[in-house]
Amino acid sequence: MKKVDVIILHEYGAPNHYIGLKHYLNRCGIYNEPQYKEFSITRRLLKGVKDKNFKLIFKTIQNIKWLMLSFIFPLKNKDKYIVLGMAPLDWRIIFLCRILKHATVIYHSSWTDWSNNNFPKKNIFAANIIRSKWLFFLSQKVSAIAAVTNITANEIESFLLNKNKNKINVVYHAFDDIFLDNQVTAQPNSSEFKLNILFIGRLVTQKGIEKIIDLSIRHPYYKFTFVGSGDYSDILIKTKKNNISFMGYVESKSELAKICNENDIILLPSLRISGWEELFGISLIEAMATGCIPLVTDHMGPKEILNCSKEFQQYIFTEEHFVNDASLALKVFENDKSYLIDMKMLSRDCARNFSIKSISAQWEKVFYSANNNNL
Repeated sequence: MKKVDVIILHEYGAPNHYIGLKHYLNRCGIYNEPQYKEFSITRRLLKGVKDKNFKLIFKTIQNIKWLMLSFIFPLKNKDKYIVLGMAPLDWRIIFLCRILKHATVIYHSSWTDWSNNNFPKKNIFAANIIRSKWLFFLSQKVSAIAAVTNITANEIESFLLNKNKNKINVVYHAFDDIFLDNQVTAQPNSSEFKLNILFIGRLVTQKGIEKIIDLSIRHPYYKFTFVGSGDYSDILIKTKKNNISFMGYVESKSELAKICNENDIILLPSLRISGWEELFGISLIEAMATGCIPLVTDHMGPKEILNCSKEFQQYIFTEEHFVNDASLALKVFENDKSYLIDMKMLSRDCARNFSIKSISAQWEKVFYSANNNNL
């Protein structure tokens, strides 16, 4: 039997968002390996030229070719499944509707505010036309919707005026099983550091890097490790504080799992800015899977992840009080190693909700929904 093609069409690719989907497709046996396509063309091409990244230039040219052929000959996508990861009210939906015309479309989103107040894409011109196009697309063209959180699912349902409920499924992001390979233990205290604390992500203001630096000043006997790249990279490279370690961007999941395993706490003190707050952080669940205890600010994504346990609700702090409240929590962990171990075990148990096997089962429901809605 000929296998069915599945194409993941995303602004920037993001294959790590789809490891649960890939597992389902492989397990099912009737689908080919997913193909990854990107629709952010101009920006990616300019970046490739600027950085002299010939691999990115070639990849972008291949994406341009696929988009052009699909636009001219939309029938080429007939009998294919296309999973579209796209920010709400993106104007490019006008062109993608033709490309997706004959495909079975699954829309994938993590955006948590569809109320018109905080869309990531601000359309100055033809805003009403674009909104109408999105309403038509989601209600008439899309066969199933995969929402990354329950909040996202509820927001999309409201956007669609409480219609098409049968299309909407909650599908969390998944983490690689390699993060479950270690044994959960408290990291042994060195003569120098009493707790090992980790941050993974973009090193930019809205990720709360200054708050973590403040904590490192307050607690010179805790070790703070930063993994990532961004505006604060140079500051962290040049720091002379002996309790700060900067690892840079780590691409290898096995290496990242090893780093997580060497830490007790994962920090995510994100700060809201216009058009953005922390959504579903894959790095957070990866670290939790190794036993890192999460201390976060009260953003929608982390709050939903930590919904798995009432114990973790006490570690969701306001942006304003994060440094003080996190300091108190860290002191408790420092002084009670038995409690530290218990919470590390609970963190891993919570993360299992987002394992590849669990999320694969959620994607199975999405495809079942898509097939039923195509009948």
